[in-house]
Amino acid sequence: MNAKQNEASSSLHALIDSRYFPLSIGTNDLYTQDGQFVCVHLPDTNRLQAKKARFLIVVHGYGARKNNSKGRQSVRNLAAYWGKNICSFNWLVIAPHFDEKRFNKDYQRLNLSGLRADIRLNRLIGSIKENLQDYRLNRKCLMLGFSGGGQFLHRYLAFHGHRVLRSVIGAPGWFMWPNIWLPYPLGLFDSDGMKRPKERLRRLCRQEMLLLVGDRDINQGAFRRTYRTVDLSTLQGRSRRERAINWFSSLKQASINENIEFKGEIQILKNTFHRVNNNLTKTAISFLSGEKNM
Repeated sequence: MNAKQNEASSSLHALIDSRYFPLSIGTNDLYTQDGQFVCVHLPDTNRLQAKKARFLIVVHGYGARKNNSKGRQSVRNLAAYWGKNICSFNWLVIAPHFDEKRFNKDYQRLNLSGLRADIRLNRLIGSIKENLQDYRLNRKCLMLGFSGGGQFLHRYLAFHGHRVLRSVIGAPGWFMWPNIWLPYPLGLFDSDGMKRPKERLRRLCRQEMLLLVGDRDINQGAFRRTYRTVDLSTLQGRSRRERAINWFSSLKQASINENIEFKGEIQILKNTFHRVNNNLTKTAISFLSGEKNM
């Protein structure tokens, strides 16, 4: 049995030991049975018990991939940051660490040939939910990913969008293009592992998602100029801002061509470079909460 099959067939409760529960208010460090780090930020428990709560899944960028204390601290800071900013909402923050050794430096593309990052996330959510049975938890989660986390998130939605209520995709370096004939991870087609590319296109189009990118996110920086032999600048654009606009337009056009309902939105943030600032934070939380004009 390969890693992908083994991950999918393992039981939920075996992933995170019950000794970590009950959780404390604030940020909690947890580890899976095989050593993966994950942070959970718990708000006021009285609020959780009073009405249904949701998980907010926050996916880190590529810079936090290191399998060391610095990488784990980055994830811990991420959980604490979003936990602080959503304290008025009935949400639990889950911030998994997709370390480079475990996920072959490929978590942004879901690591389809090894330990799959998307399936592992589903198991993490299920395992944590199993251990929080005292709380009333909604079935669908909220999701947010910035930069490398945005790469992971838009691909995750193509596979598992039915698990997500709303999502915010922040300034990915490059995208999985909404083309059913372009090979994955450049597009939706993979003759071996992705036999229903149109179904994945439908999940993306029907997802209530917000794509955010800064108006000054125009420096190429460290993200890819090419993928294998493909020139990404020609296919997608020369900057994160341009790539985000082009991807969104292509996805919307694909929904029209295939007669698929489209729920996506895009917002270009003023005076914003490639970073999480107050404007991005407030815009993301407003969208995720369903209070878009707050």
